[in-house]
Amino acid sequence: MKKLLFITWSMSHGYGTEKSLADILNRIDITKYSIDVLPLFKNSESNILNSNIKVLDSLIDYTA
Repeated sequence: MKKLLFITWSMSHGYGTEKSLADILNRIDITKYSIDVLPLFKNSESNILNSNIKVLDSLIDYTA
């Protein structure tokens, strides 16, 4: 199984590039790839990714 890491601005709301990235990641075959996402900023608790995609702790948390 290959591991993939995606670093992105945020993954909270699901607009624009966030939505596009989520659509692509949600379609990747999970039997072939282990997917992690590192958001630089956390703006909310919502998540638009499938449960099999691990979202790492963001570097900056604006929800606090």
